[in-house]
Amino acid sequence: MQLAQPLEMILQPIRTSLLGFAIAGLLALVLIALLSCGRRRLVRPIRALEQAALAIAAGDLNQQVPTESADELGALAAAFNHMAAQLRQTLEQQRQFVANASHELRTPLTNIKLRSELLLESGLDDPELAGRYLAEIDSEADRLGRLASTLLDLSRLESSQAVQHQPLTPIDVRPVLSAVVATMTLRARSAGLTLQVQLSPSLPPLRVWPEQIEAILLNLLDNAIKYTPAGGQIYLSVAAMPDRCQLRVADTGSGIPRRICLHIFDRFYRVDKARSRRSGQHGVGLGLSIVQALVLQNGGQISVTSAVGQGTTFTLEFPASAPLTADAANARCVSQA
Repeated sequence: MQLAQPLEMILQPIRTSLLGFAIAGLLALVLIALLSCGRRRLVRPIRALEQAALAIAAGDLNQQVPTESADELGALAAAFNHMAAQLRQTLEQQRQFVANASHELRTPLTNIKLRSELLLESGLDDPELAGRYLAEIDSEADRLGRLASTLLDLSRLESSQAVQHQPLTPIDVRPVLSAVVATMTLRARSAGLTLQVQLSPSLPPLRVWPEQIEAILLNLLDNAIKYTPAGGQIYLSVAAMPDRCQLRVADTGSGIPRRICLHIFDRFYRVDKARSRRSGQHGVGLGLSIVQALVLQNGGQISVTSAVGQGTTFTLEFPASAPLTADAANARCVSQA
């Protein structure tokens, strides 16, 4: 008996299987190619970030990475660029601070050196001249001491801002205000000025360091006396708000032009000496920087409004309950023509 089957019936399933294998292989190749392209697109920006980070670590701060997409990688690149820009700004501020500090330190040192040389050369034979040179050397030494103390205070304030302090017990600020008023009333009177004080009958307790609030007010009132002509008025007002306490220090002095007002909180920035009623007594431009740092450290806000020829007002606000964080506090300056 003989059985037979057409060869086509045997080859057909084989052809179908081979075609399926070929299609599957082609799809696999396409998928691999797509994954390879996607991997290259994923790896390229990451490698760019890595190279830029290594370059910044090596000292090249002008690095920027392209933001080629709006996804998470694009957001990461934008954040990296912002961080690099902030780093450049911070380092530039540090360089400027060092340059300004060096200049301020060099000036009294140069004056001391010149007078000591003159004293050694010819001053010893002239008691009157020697006394004058020694008095000037002593004055410059005091100036150096004040500058060093101010720089240390500013450094200590900045380092303490990064430390989480223990919660403060709310205090009554009225004794602090009374001590400030007693001190500055005599000083204003000796300068031919009138200090007017207006205190709210009931003030909320504040979570602040009393010695720092005292330093803030003494600095602001001293500036008001410095830049107010004789016969003028200086105002200190303290008012209670629903959730905060507001302090204002105002004067009827010469006011602050806008170009100056924008920089009064900058370190080592000094206003025109000609505006001061005490032309022989000028600081180093760190007083308001320290005031701002103290206000922020106590969770407050500080702002300035000024009108040329009419006067200047500093407004401070401190929360009556939990203090604000330093990020939430701010400083503003508004100058009116």
